[in-house]
Order: sequence, then structure tokens, then C-alpha cells
Amino acid sequence: MTGEDQPPLGTEPGRKQPLARWSVIVKIVVSLTLLGIVGYQAAGSKIVGELLQQPKRWEWLALGFICVSAGYTLSFVRWWSLVVGAGLPLRLGEAIRWSLMSQPFQLISFGVAGGDLLRVYWLCREHPQQKTHGAATVLLDRGIGLLTMFAAVAVIGCLIPWSTLAAADPVRTNGLIQVWRLAMGLILATGLGGLGVLALSNTSWPGRLAAWLPSPRLREVSANLLRLLPVYRRQPGVLVLAVFLSAANVGFLSTGVYCVAQSLTNETPGIADHLLIAPLSLIAGAAPLPGGLGSQELVMSWMYMAFSTQQQNMNFGILVAAGYRGLTLVLVGIGWLLYATSRQPSGPAAVRDRELS
Repeated sequence: MTGEDQPPLGTEPGRKQPLARWSVIVKIVVSLTLLGIVGYQAAGSKIVGELLQQPKRWEWLALGFICVSAGYTLSFVRWWSLVVGAGLPLRLGEAIRWSLMSQPFQLISFGVAGGDLLRVYWLCREHPQQKTHGAATVLLDRGIGLLTMFAAVAVIGCLIPWSTLAAADPVRTNGLIQVWRLAMGLILATGLGGLGVLALSNTSWPGRLAAWLPSPRLREVSANLLRLLPVYRRQPGVLVLAVFLSAANVGFLSTGVYCVAQSLTNETPGIADHLLIAPLSLIAGAAPLPGGLGSQELVMSWMYMAFSTQQQNMNFGILVAAGYRGLTLVLVGIGWLLYATSRQPSGPAAVRDRELS
């Protein structure tokens, strides 16, 4: 069977399609179940009812939208810098437009994977001769983003007064400490391993290591990333810029969550605490659920309860999570509006036309 005769990805073999449909149904049920758990907890919370009834501070919510928009835009620019650094011509405006347009598919697909697959499709359509590099840039962008969030958890965890939190809720605090230690170990191992692989990128060792992976899919993904390593090794500034943009992205998104909380009440965890609360919640949002729906809300609600003290009750994380989710849905709407009003063609023909103009 030739490449042209092969069925599209995700449609073979036919007998797997019912299993895929059941997988989607299970993911939706899990999301709704998690939301139901959080909603049930919120319904029995006195402070949630009080915050819903009191006046809101809309100026803080507006500031939160600005911060969230800035954070998302920086993540789009991060991906664009990796694409251009890989030698694939792409306009910054086009990268931002594609990224915005891909956001709705995170709500109807498998976590962040749905939007990522759409970006891979558009980029490979623009550069059909360099599909491997195009797909690898999306994977690398997602990896840098997640690792930066773990790095924020590892760094900010060193500044958290764990003894104060443990006095109010020792069980949750102990769980949070274990997550912090896991983040520190992950960042240390990934950092050392990444530097080692980058240093050996011109040798055969990275390929040998990738061949030991148990899954053919993992070996294929690793091979795609390894092909990009020599490219970025010759221009390390691209990776430095991507990490800087990712750190700024985490800062803006965390500040956005803090602003949403401030729109409800001024008795919230501090902005430094949100550099721990928000990244962990967003990491949970990367779970293979529709848009991370349910997992992100559950973790954020749990994190706020973990930051309660004997003097302050922080059991209103579900409201903050709902407010943050609302801000991201506004960005989704903007993305679809841009798509609907755009008349710029895409594909190889469009690339040639832009090069001639």
C-alpha cells in the first residue's frame, strides 16, 4: 500500500472507530463527574454563597482578562519563534491567528492535544516538504510550556511557609509538599538530561537512546524532536527566547488568576502564592479531557483550600476557576471571530503568492 493509498490518520483500522467513540464518551463523563464533585463541594460552602451575593470588583476582572490575553499571546509568540528558528517561514500574525483558532478544539477534543493537532495540520499544509520539523515544533513548544510551569512550582515552593499551611490543614499541605518535591526532581532530571542530549545531538547517542523507548509512537515522536536538535544547537538564542517567553507566560497567567480572585474578595492568597496555584491548575488542565474541563477546576479548588489558614477560609477556588475559564472562553470567541472575518488564503499557493508580493 502506497502513502497515497493509506487511509487518513485516526481512521484505521475501521474496527477501532467504535473504541475511539467510547473513549470520547468516557472522557466527557469524567469531566462532568469532576465538575459535579467540585460543584457539590461549592454548594455546601457558606463562603461561596456569600461571595456570589456581594458586589463584584469588575475592574480587577478586566485587568485579569488583559493578563490572560497577554499570557496566551506570549505562548503563541513562543511557538512562532520555534517555527522560524527551525527554518520554516511563518508570519507572526498568522501564527497568532492559527493559535487562537485552535483554542475551541481544546474544548471538543482531548485536552490541549486537539488544538495542537490542528496547528500541526496547518503548519504541515504550509510546508508539506518539512512535515517532520513542523510537527516537532508544536511538541517542543508544548514541552517547554509544561516544564516552565513545573519550574515555577519548584522555585515558588521554596518560598511557601509550609508550617503555617500545615497548622490549618496538614493533610493537604503534605500532599502539596510531595507535588513540590516531584516538580523539583522533574526539573532537575529534565534539565540535566536535556543539556546532555543537546550536547550529544551531533552524535549517534540520542538516536540510540530513542530506540530503547517501548512504544513505536514514542520512538517516532522522539525521532522528530531529535532531528531538530542540531538546528537549535546552532542557534541557542531561539531556545533561550522560548524559555523567557514561557516564564513570562506563566507570570501573566498566574497574575490573571490572582486578578479574578481579587474581583471576588481581597482576602485571597498572595500573588506569589498564585505562582504555585495557577501552574499546578493549568498542568491539570492539560489532562486528556475536553479542554481539561473538570480537572483544572478540581485542582484549583483544592489548591485554594490548601492555602486556607486558621484565620482565613479560602474555600472559593471553584469561583476563581469558573472566572478564569470564562476569560479563556472570551479568547476562544475572539479566535473564531478572526477566522470568520479573515479572507487570507492558506496553503502552499498562499506561501508562493506572499513570496512574490
